[in-house]
Amino acid sequence: SSKATVIVHTISGEALTFHVETDDTIDSLRLQVAIAWPKQVTSRTLCIVTADGNVLPGSSLILECGTEFAALVSHQGIQRAWEAHYKTIEDLPQELNLVFVGDGRHTGKTGVGKTSLMFRLRDGLASTFCGWSEGAKGIGSGKVNADGSVAFHGCEYDWGNSPTTTSLLNFSESSAGPGELRMGGYEHTSVFVIVFSLDSKESFDRVASKWIHEVVPGIPVVLVGTKADLCTGSHVSSLVGFHEVRALQRQIGVAEYVECSALSGEGVEEVMDAMLWAILMDAETEAGSTRLESLRSSMFADGSACNVM
Repeated sequence: SSKATVIVHTISGEALTFHVETDDTIDSLRLQVAIAWPKQVTSRTLCIVTADGNVLPGSSLILECGTEFAALVSHQGIQRAWEAHYKTIEDLPQELNLVFVGDGRHTGKTGVGKTSLMFRLRDGLASTFCGWSEGAKGIGSGKVNADGSVAFHGCEYDWGNSPTTTSLLNFSESSAGPGELRMGGYEHTSVFVIVFSLDSKESFDRVASKWIHEVVPGIPVVLVGTKADLCTGSHVSSLVGFHEVRALQRQIGVAEYVECSALSGEGVEEVMDAMLWAILMDAETEAGSTRLESLRSSMFADGSACNVM
């Protein structure tokens, strides 16, 4: 194959020049653009578009689409002003209830990595793991259920910009059961986290067809795509695309979306931030404030403060 020169324009006005082969794809061009991009980005976050604004599929051959393109970053990190919400943070219940839902052992589908993510989240918290116990109710304790699922209780979270304020997070993975039994454990939920795997279009499709219907209306929701470590190669077109996620967010009405890898740790801190930010923003609404006051009063008497479904 012979080489050709293509030009990719950035939104800041720079023109990046690349030498490509006739059989190179848009996916491979994205990799080159990501390396040359003025700021740190990943190829997955870049969209390559034609001069008339059409987004090009990653499997398309570059030279069949032209020799001059533009590149846009479709996803950037969010800067959160935690310091502007000190008062709300101080008024939150001491224990917060996070419910993770998504495909797993109980659905008969390939797991999306909820348990692995839960371990990573626990490891990133301030408290030391104090060992396994049958009740899993001590600070920083864990429990293994008969079906192999796990639970963590009382994991301390220090709010970064409010060092004197600590919340306790309880993580657990529920046993298999019908939907109505799972939903029976949602009573004290502070935020729902719907999880799908970036390498599974089926798990992604089930967000809209199944999991969004299990969340309780009015409670904030965060969408998480796992296994982001698989998004670094030239095969990214076979994975769930950003444009697909954005369309899903509009369809189901979820504002927060984070990608992560429990394997590498990439994005796990952002998942924690997104979950707690969603709780914080909800607490500043009238409905959210009322619901959290109810949670504060109950103090999670049943001990099942964070379920992973």
